[in-house]
Amino acid sequence: MQAAFSFFGTEIPSVIAGEIRNAPNVIADVSRRVWIRMTLLYFVAIIVVGTVVPRSAVVPPKIDPSDPNSPASGAPWDKSPFLVALTRAGASYNWARNLAVALIMTSAASAASTEIFLSTRYLFYLAKAGHAPSVFAKVWPNTERAKKEGIVVPWVGVLITVAFAALSFMAMRPYENIAGTPEKVLSWISSMSSSAYLQSWVGTLFTYLRFWRGTRVQKSMYEYEIKLIERNRAWGQPFWAIYSLTMCCLILLFNGWSLFNTKNGRWVIFVTPDSPPFPKDQVIKFVTNYLPLPTLILLVFGYKFIKQSAMVRAKHMDFRGVCDPDNHFADWREEKPPTTFWGKVWFFLVC
Repeated sequence: MQAAFSFFGTEIPSVIAGEIRNAPNVIADVSRRVWIRMTLLYFVAIIVVGTVVPRSAVVPPKIDPSDPNSPASGAPWDKSPFLVALTRAGASYNWARNLAVALIMTSAASAASTEIFLSTRYLFYLAKAGHAPSVFAKVWPNTERAKKEGIVVPWVGVLITVAFAALSFMAMRPYENIAGTPEKVLSWISSMSSSAYLQSWVGTLFTYLRFWRGTRVQKSMYEYEIKLIERNRAWGQPFWAIYSLTMCCLILLFNGWSLFNTKNGRWVIFVTPDSPPFPKDQVIKFVTNYLPLPTLILLVFGYKFIKQSAMVRAKHMDFRGVCDPDNHFADWREEKPPTTFWGKVWFFLVC
């Protein structure tokens, strides 16, 4: 689950598709470049660092606050494997430390701004669709001109998102390398969030498979629209989607497999008066790992029971909103690609 947490966010381009022009082509181009960037900036970096930095260089020493002879610990970034790799390569420690801190802070700020952007859009859309309180649909400035130009901020969603982001301060420790109760609570919340995030992937993949089925059934009726969809469709579909859906479901079901392992704790169906005390940490792990599953089922089927909504069949799907062949791209002006070498490199990595 922690490994999957590192890849959460790859669905972001599909969220912002509603706010960009020429979304079918732009999103397809972005998706083709994502795996290259992840390979260059993530996998290669991890492989290089893992080959030159020994484990002993990044494992912090244990600290006992009651022991005056306990070794002191430096700043958290002193044990960063990237910082250790730079210093081992001959870089100045102060220069490498400042660079590592700058990169970490920039990455954290970028991730925070992205999550605020996404969360506010989720809340705004849910409120507009009637699936969340209408207060989340309030925007500023609330003028017709601003709404027409799209220059508005869903300020209620921003405030709620920032308030939840403040929970990250629970990670602060009373002593170095000693986790306090707030940090443990934050880890439980993080575990539940990971399960919920993976559930969103399951929903996205399930929706895509139904969308793919609809394009097959309705191909004769919406020939032009579906031809545009298939032009940007990746090869190997829907088998990649089926594989991803299967793996996500397996991870959701078995991410807490250690709870059922007698090596890490005892798991029983019921407790008799003669049984030893039940491990409290096992209960907490079970709740944080599996509580999102029944919650999702209750919300989905509860909504359908109350609203009496039906799932749209493939033969009833409407693809007319995909494009308008007459004026859909009338106001779209494709940007000219750069001509210089560094401009092309920057365009490849960023655009």
